[in-house]
Amino acid sequence: MKTIVLLIVLSATFMYEPYLEAQQEQQPQEQPAPPQQPPPQPPPEPQVTGRAPEPSLPDIFDRERAERARDIERMLDAFGLDSTDSRRTSRQISQPHFAPVMKHDSEFALQSIPLMEWLRAKDVAELPWKIEIKDPALGIYQRLEVAYTAKIQARQLNRLGTTHELFFVIGVSNIEGEWLVEPKVVRQSVKTALPNGVELWFSDWVFAKPGNYVLWFALYDSLTGKHNVAQRRVQVPQPEHDAFPNASDRLPQVELPHLSDREGGTIFGFYTGLTLPVRNKQELRVELMPILSPPEQWAGEVSVVRDHNEQTAAAVNTLSQMQLTHGSISMTGLDVVRHAVPLQQKGLSQIDWRGFLDALQGSNSSTITAETLQQSKSSGAFFRNSVHENLNDSQEAFRVLIVISSPIVFQHGSDLQPLKPQADCRCRIYHLRFRHNAKDVFDDIEKLLKPLHPKTFNVITASDMRKALAEIIHDLEQL
Repeated sequence: MKTIVLLIVLSATFMYEPYLEAQQEQQPQEQPAPPQQPPPQPPPEPQVTGRAPEPSLPDIFDRERAERARDIERMLDAFGLDSTDSRRTSRQISQPHFAPVMKHDSEFALQSIPLMEWLRAKDVAELPWKIEIKDPALGIYQRLEVAYTAKIQARQLNRLGTTHELFFVIGVSNIEGEWLVEPKVVRQSVKTALPNGVELWFSDWVFAKPGNYVLWFALYDSLTGKHNVAQRRVQVPQPEHDAFPNASDRLPQVELPHLSDREGGTIFGFYTGLTLPVRNKQELRVELMPILSPPEQWAGEVSVVRDHNEQTAAAVNTLSQMQLTHGSISMTGLDVVRHAVPLQQKGLSQIDWRGFLDALQGSNSSTITAETLQQSKSSGAFFRNSVHENLNDSQEAFRVLIVISSPIVFQHGSDLQPLKPQADCRCRIYHLRFRHNAKDVFDDIEKLLKPLHPKTFNVITASDMRKALAEIIHDLEQL
């Protein structure tokens, strides 16, 4: 199955995703208590977010891909969207949908609608919709996530008019009806009649500690005056056999990301506050070494490039929150395609996430100089030399190197001479390796690191990341 690039403007996407059969919704047997506004709370810790790099395809497109892109352009025109200003990726599916970036609209005044009156009444759907809530699960940011999607069929909107100004509101209350977090409001304009086969999706996450909650949703169309309200009870259980049962101790009870893109994957969120103590006995100098450039063998697969970017950012986000008893954590980001070090940050008590995103963006660029192309067979040597320099930079503290990468296959004929370990190297090497699909089995990074006897962790799920983190911390405490 091929992948295509979509060009979309505004904060919305016409996306193709694997169609999920809608599950029959069950109404709660008991109506949740109507939410009540709690007393003012201190503002939550700011969430740092940023736009992800835009994966690019090779310059030469085959005829079929170009035809499909033109078809989608025509569909976007039906939405009244300018498709020339930004790029969003998508996956092919049988069920098309339109998924806005979930950006909080801080200008919308909840007092302008009778929200509390709506919530005290029974559920209503004047704009027919379907609410789907997934089971709580550990997410890539090592937080418990409750994913939800509100789906509205285009033909239902068309029956009520051709233009709409929609405000989607999500809030979380406890069982007693007290608000636990400021509600999130997402605004979406519909400027013309939509193709009947399309659905409008409001899709996002709720981050929550274990407990019992009421998720409530409201949808208001300011042009027609129609509104929807739905409430769902959710239980977030404590994960069994959790390697870090206290990791969320310092986190808010509930968080709503202010800017997210669950469907498109174009927005990265960077979150702090995890409790990850490392009770190491000797001074450690930990270096995170993410390979920012996408794997060369998958350069034309947009979905793999997107996953590489997201997993790299999430791994760095998590590992940077380890709290060493003695020592420091630094980061060196490598672009092995351009033989560059676009990112160096010492002492990660406060990460420059904007600098990280800029470095990731540059490493994903499709622009490569002629000099770089001539040196493409020395990419393995560049990585080998970068590791060698890092391990020999200082002998004052025990060196810990954590390489974060996808499996990478360098060009045929590349210099893949393995690293030569020094007999007196006071060091430990770990390799977090993302597996993207069943064909992702070859890895030249593993060959280069092999003489250093690294501990390699194949990371596919958030739980894999959790287990790798637990083993790394246990090892560091034994040094």
